[in-house]
Amino acid sequence: MTWIPLARTTRDLLAMHCASVTRRLVIGASMLAVTGACASAIPVGMPNGGVSTSSPPDVKPVDPRSADPRTTEPRTTERRIPEPSTGSSGVSFGGAPSAGTRIESLNADPIMPRLTSWPVRTAEHVDLWLHAFALLSNDSSMLPDFAPRYRDSLIVVKNRSAVFTALDSNYAALSKGLAARGRYARAQLLPLEFPTWEVFRRQGELFLASNDASRSPFAAAFPSAVDRDWLRVFLNGVHSEQLKFYAANYATVARGRARILSAVDSLWTTMYYRKFERFLANTNQGVGDIFLALP
Repeated sequence: MTWIPLARTTRDLLAMHCASVTRRLVIGASMLAVTGACASAIPVGMPNGGVSTSSPPDVKPVDPRSADPRTTEPRTTERRIPEPSTGSSGVSFGGAPSAGTRIESLNADPIMPRLTSWPVRTAEHVDLWLHAFALLSNDSSMLPDFAPRYRDSLIVVKNRSAVFTALDSNYAALSKGLAARGRYARAQLLPLEFPTWEVFRRQGELFLASNDASRSPFAAAFPSAVDRDWLRVFLNGVHSEQLKFYAANYATVARGRARILSAVDSLWTTMYYRKFERFLANTNQGVGDIFLALP
């Protein structure tokens, strides 16, 4: 699974990709035109290996009113799609279509929503974990990991509600440890491997209690005893944040952004997935998830 944060650069990446696709389509159309022109000038070979040099025979003009519609009307490729039926089978295996079969033209290519192997999703436990990292981070880079001013805006909301959690009380120690150990950043993606916060938290507690947890997903980011001490305090702080503040706040914000989620899902499904589908297939990324995150 893959987590893709929504950043201002996403629009630029999509625009660049669309421009690239347009250039390829224009070049392809030009090549087809050149190929067609060359093909019209190639002489037709004769059975004996020679080349016909005689002028074409006279062709009598055809009255359009008397022309056979079977030869003058454009051909339409059709396929037969069986309709669902609870009675006798309506599938035709040859000849004329049966009563339970409808005809669909393949010439039209309507842009309609379709299921993709990269669905757009949201997950509260993923946002909760990222929310906690965002509150501890002081990211001033050109491309920050989290939304600009997210931390400041959430502190204002919490102060207004008079909420104080274990994450707040241990802020100094946790933020210092996060800044000192850059490998903790890889732990931001850990919730993607679990379905809910309770399952994720339980796996973290088992990792901390185990003497040999080298196969745990937490092991790579927290290999030493010092790292585990930091994780223990952080995990407890995140759970306190979830109980006292984040669950109710997330429900309110999610309701307010339901239309945004629907719009993003529609654009991805009907437009942008088609543009990235070949790239994803060629890079062995045929299946995955796109998570829209609040932080």
